[in-house]
Amino acid sequence: MSTRRACSLLLLAMLLSAAIGISVAGEEAQDPLVIVFYEEGCPNCEAVDELLAGLIVDLPPQSVERHEITDLAAFDLLTALAATHDVEVETVPVVFVGDEIILGADRAAEFALRAAIGDCATIGCASPLERVRPPEFPWADALALAGIAALLAFLLFLQPI
Repeated sequence: MSTRRACSLLLLAMLLSAAIGISVAGEEAQDPLVIVFYEEGCPNCEAVDELLAGLIVDLPPQSVERHEITDLAAFDLLTALAATHDVEVETVPVVFVGDEIILGADRAAEFALRAAIGDCATIGCASPLERVRPPEFPWADALALAGIAALLAFLLFLQPI
């Protein structure tokens, strides 16, 4: 096999791997839209959980994430999310829906929860985790640029000298 043909095949393989990488990068797991912090045995937490069960029927099952507050990792996540909303959390239940935070289980919290979940179900909302997660490197963009560079190199290689 000639050197020119080997280089052409190598560049073609790079283009294909970049295209495959772009399609795989777009298939990420969905982050939860609703994050609930509760404590075992908490009657208000049980009331909010019952309310949520009726409200999330239009959302995919992975859209809700529950955290028991006595777990250290859950407490750290609650602290980080509360800081993004400039709120001090003193009791549970605490529910994050998109950019909204719902504290407690009174009538006002019920209305706020209904409105926030309704908005997410109809017009969509971002995951609350996006507020505490550092920005990710845009792998799909980098792979696309690599693919374009490989294509340009391949086209330049085909030009007569």
